[in-house]
Amino acid sequence: MGIKKINEYTLSEHAQDRLLERFKTTKSNWNAWLTNFNKDAELKHIGTNDDQGREVWLSGEVGMVIETVDKIIITVFHVYGKSFPESLKIDLRNTALRLQDKSEIAFKERTKELVNQLAYRDVEAKETEHVISQMVQEKAEYNTYCDGLFALANSQEMEK
Repeated sequence: MGIKKINEYTLSEHAQDRLLERFKTTKSNWNAWLTNFNKDAELKHIGTNDDQGREVWLSGEVGMVIETVDKIIITVFHVYGKSFPESLKIDLRNTALRLQDKSEIAFKERTKELVNQLAYRDVEAKETEHVISQMVQEKAEYNTYCDGLFALANSQEMEK
């Protein structure tokens, strides 16, 4: 069923921070992340008294607290099962390594192309600054994603 009109909700600053910290999801991917969460989301708790208007939703092993009156997503969090199989931890580590390798290769290839263009003066200085800035940002996003996979694979929660 999912949260009705989830696209009308805004993320609190806290929720934005938790999406990045816990799920390595940057602003450019919020809508896709929320849509994916909402596909299997189930209502688990409706607030009463002090937390009236708040609801807790779960989707797989992800939880979300929302404020329905103001349409604000308060926070997002992991909901782990009893244990993670060792094969899942190994798959996560291997996936993170593959993504990191691909990122590194692509970054080196793009840097090489840029150096060649600069050597032949095919690129103006402003464009060079823009391309370098974009490359650094893309590499940082890949690394953040890989770090998140490693953190999940090595999480204390997975050891329970």
